[in-house]
Amino acid sequence: GFDVLYANFANGAPAAAAEFLSLLRELGHCEEAYQKGLAKLAKRVGALKPGAATGSFAPCWEVLAAAVDGLAGAHALMSAAHLALMKEAQKYADEQAKAVKAFKDSEHQKTQASSASIKTFSAQVQAKRQVCQAKQAEAAAAASEKEKRKAVAKLESAAKELGFNVEKYNSVRSAFVEGMKKSCAYFEEMETQHLAKMLDFVDRFLEPIASAGTRLVEAKGQL
Repeated sequence: GFDVLYANFANGAPAAAAEFLSLLRELGHCEEAYQKGLAKLAKRVGALKPGAATGSFAPCWEVLAAAVDGLAGAHALMSAAHLALMKEAQKYADEQAKAVKAFKDSEHQKTQASSASIKTFSAQVQAKRQVCQAKQAEAAAAASEKEKRKAVAKLESAAKELGFNVEKYNSVRSAFVEGMKKSCAYFEEMETQHLAKMLDFVDRFLEPIASAGTRLVEAKGQL
């Protein structure tokens, strides 16, 4: 119940945000290396423009230089978009960590405590019930009236203890049920917001890639 929902809240969303941020960082390293390679390539091709190159193919170097420049420009825009996204992803990851930390001071912490108490009281009720059953068996097996009275007295005492523990269990369970309703609504809201945010990140991750492809096609058409 609560433990599963809390584990998903405390580990699922922060882990997803952290992994996505790690992906963007690795991509940033790749894009940085690629940009350096493009810069070297652009410099090399630029040196072969008409006037620097000879032969019938010489004019084509200008076309290739324009293509490399177009590729570099498209890639620079894509890298800038991913860098901006990485900053937002970092901010979101920090917010997730703060949300988990703040949860410990929220009203839902009482529900978590009630969840643990239910397990304790449930075990106590079961133990007291077994004691009652044992005392009942002793009373039924009593050989004399005196032994029977003693056994019945012990049974009544055990029954009172059982009733007391049942009352405590029901009280804790009632508080847990009410708290669980609020906690479930909270966890659902947080999960919905998390998925919406992450899907928005995915869209923003893919958009500059698609835009870069479109710009490259347009550049090819101009050539």
